[in-house]
Amino acid sequence: MLPHPVHIDVHSIPANDAKGEPAHHHADVRWLFATTGPVDVTLQAEEVSDVEWRSPDTFTDETLRERVLSVIR
Repeated sequence: MLPHPVHIDVHSIPANDAKGEPAHHHADVRWLFATTGPVDVTLQAEEVSDVEWRSPDTFTDETLRERVLSVIR
């Protein structure tokens, strides 16, 4: 694991009256981990909604893909 995130994306979220949420900013913080075999992951549901193990060639965000590839080369 790197000592810092490999990518941070901050974007605006419009107000959502149905949820009672005002307009706000949302941050996606992406870390890079590597493994040589299966790993069991337990999420802290209050803080993390999802985790995925993916190959960089599946990333649609070009900036994220390039940053990951630069680290693993």
